[in-house]
Amino acid sequence: MMKNAFPALMIVTLASAGCNDGMNLLKNPEGLRASQANGHGADGKSVEDWGLSFPQVMEFQEGVKGEYTVQAWVPAPGKATVTIDPLPEGAQFDGETGKLVWTPSSTAANDPQMPASDARHYTVKLTLKSDLAPMGVYEREAVLVVKNTRGDFKVDLGVTDLTAVEGSELTQAIHVTDGDFAQGPFSVRAEGLPFGATIEPGATPGDFVLKYTPSPQAVSVINHADEVWNSTAGAYERHFNVTVFASNPRGEVATSQAVNLAVTDKRMAPVVSGPTDIVQAADVAFALVAQDPNGEGAPTVTLLNQPQKGRFSMTESKEGTVDRIDVLWNGVPKELFGTTTELNFQACAPGNAGDAVCATQVVKVKIQSTAKNPPAVTRTEWPVGSFRYIRTGDTLSVSVGIVDADFPEQPVDVVLKSTDSSDGLQYQDGVLAVTAGTAGFRQITLTASSFQGAVATESFALMVVPKK
Repeated sequence: MMKNAFPALMIVTLASAGCNDGMNLLKNPEGLRASQANGHGADGKSVEDWGLSFPQVMEFQEGVKGEYTVQAWVPAPGKATVTIDPLPEGAQFDGETGKLVWTPSSTAANDPQMPASDARHYTVKLTLKSDLAPMGVYEREAVLVVKNTRGDFKVDLGVTDLTAVEGSELTQAIHVTDGDFAQGPFSVRAEGLPFGATIEPGATPGDFVLKYTPSPQAVSVINHADEVWNSTAGAYERHFNVTVFASNPRGEVATSQAVNLAVTDKRMAPVVSGPTDIVQAADVAFALVAQDPNGEGAPTVTLLNQPQKGRFSMTESKEGTVDRIDVLWNGVPKELFGTTTELNFQACAPGNAGDAVCATQVVKVKIQSTAKNPPAVTRTEWPVGSFRYIRTGDTLSVSVGIVDADFPEQPVDVVLKSTDSSDGLQYQDGVLAVTAGTAGFRQITLTASSFQGAVATESFALMVVPKK
């Protein structure tokens, strides 16, 4: 508790002008209004009979009760009244006893004009009046200084271990509390986060959310330099040591305890793009493209049921994580004309424990008895073997030319299909438009049919990434 050296009862009425009984009167004080000009108050008394005595600076501490007393004099037989304006929130002043009492709140020292300051200055005006001289007013200023009492300031995630799985979103709440700045605003940053992780504001001040969706390439099963084997999960993991920092308006920083973020590998089967149903003559030709979404390398593609009649060949071209297979089946015997043969292809990529994860693609080949050329498809902007990338909700438009190879003037029927039903697909005026739905890999199949029934099938590989 803070007190000054002045007596407890301070409102004093003088018996006569010029007699102060040893008290320190304020002579000719500044601030007298026009009614007190020429050295006299409204009652005709000398201004020397008016007086206020108080500390020019009164100091307070957040959460601690402080008391100060104001002395005042007016000419007898008047009664003095003192007011203080504006009183800070929570402060109380008795105009008759002159006692100022205040227990500042935990935020009273927060200065919105100088957030970095650990004290706030409140300028107040003290006004002295006499009931016998209503037009006489004596005014002075004082400064109330509130010093900060440091409140509890911390940032907390509530956990010390987090696990994120490739392809799945991790969300973790972050809470910032500050006894001095309950409403913030706060800024939050983190060290040690993996690429792609973000911290976003929550619904209320002090609430934040850590969000992270590891890409399929976040953890490698081939290069284990930064990975460790988790026997319980049966997968490799990469660990990150994360620390979160929060700053308040005063520039102070709170630090969270270290959090171990484990990113767990999830083996994904290769993505195979290619036709599923084709109609061709005695010489069959088509291409398949397989990609490892785990980013470990090109998958290995094999044919599980190679035809025993005719000449069959597969030419493989690997580049990065992509394996392109050009399939030729020449000299198909006449006994197969009009029949359909299913070719079962398998694409495999490395698994977690030395095994493999595989995907299959079935291509149904119908051999037509008379040569009818399938529609010609021109896909320069999206060639075979290439992947295009798009964000969820966005639309990708590319030129894809389609014409009846035998009768160019005839229209061609086009059907589009995606392995992800959330996609929006359209083909119009030579333009293929894809509006991405959910994130992930998918295959867009375009089937073009001529009026003679000849069919051309093209497959387009697409990767959709989250909007943020």
